[in-house]
Amino acid sequence: MLTQSAIPYATQIATESSTPQHIAAHLDSYAARIQKVLNQRLHLLYPKIDPYIIDSVTVPTFDLPTSIQNQVNAKAGYQAELQTIKEAEVVQSQKKKLAAMKASVEADALQTAAKASGLLPKVIVQWERARALMKLADHSGSVNRVVMTKG
Repeated sequence: MLTQSAIPYATQIATESSTPQHIAAHLDSYAARIQKVLNQRLHLLYPKIDPYIIDSVTVPTFDLPTSIQNQVNAKAGYQAELQTIKEAEVVQSQKKKLAAMKASVEADALQTAAKASGLLPKVIVQWERARALMKLADHSGSVNRVVMTKG
């Protein structure tokens, strides 16, 4: 009964809308699908019997013709490249959002510092640049003094 009815039925249901390339590339998922359909079929055919449990299904492997295998490999490579491009686009988008958020935080901090100190934001920026130059001078040792000028 299993080999004549249930297994062919389950195999047909699991693979009816698939290409040989897809089946060959995803044998494990087809084995799981066949197992599920087979258990459902047995429960429908014999509802009063304690449920049949099919623990595993072995799907025989097969080799695709070289031309089809080359197409499968090319398509898989194309899809991998497309996925890489999509992920790169997501990363770029996240970088832009992060830069915008950072700029907003820096602007808010500058505004808060200006209010707290009573200085103009332009003056605060000049002081920050002077501090940065002093740090550079400390590390390089070539600059002895930093002078802030008006403007």
